[in-house]
Amino acid sequence: MSKKLWGGRFESGPDQQAFDLNASIQIDARMAIQDVKGSIAWANATHQAQWLDSTAHKNIIDGLKNILKEFETQTFKFEPHDEDIH
Repeated sequence: MSKKLWGGRFESGPDQQAFDLNASIQIDARMAIQDVKGSIAWANATHQAQWLDSTAHKNIIDGLKNILKEFETQTFKFEPHDEDIH
């Protein structure tokens, strides 16, 4: 199970209704491929602007391409407790 942002500060999680109100995973999942392609474009732009060195850029692009492949082949499994894709 993934760690939640609130996990280190509170003894219990948010109320289920609050979680349901905040959760965007159903929409995020439909936009996953476009989201990753946008992240690839942003990584390329930051590298071109010399904010990322070549090693960091390559590592980020390689990781994003792996994620993209999982979304394209539908091998990534979204879990019911996922709040959002980020």
